Amino acid sequence: MNHCHLDQLLRMKNYEDLINEANNYRAKIYYNLTELQEKTGLCIRALKYRMKEVKQKYQNIPMLLHKKRHAWCIHESIIY
Repeated sequence: MNHCHLDQLLRMKNYEDLINEANNYRAKIYYNLTELQEKTGLCIRALKYRMKEVKQKYQNIPMLLHKKRHAWCIHESIIY
């Protein structure tokens, strides 16, 4: 590898570190059920039963409730 290529790789690594550090300071907006378990103190089964009602109520508002792969993404505004 030449010196320019190594220098470019080091700059990219520093850029990725900066992005990761900045993302760590971002406020969390969406939660999944296991995170809600810790936040609310409810067990997973109770949260899943509540999801049935919440799913119907917010079915037309994907910004507040949507599924990513197999996990629910629940907006913080509808948690409490």
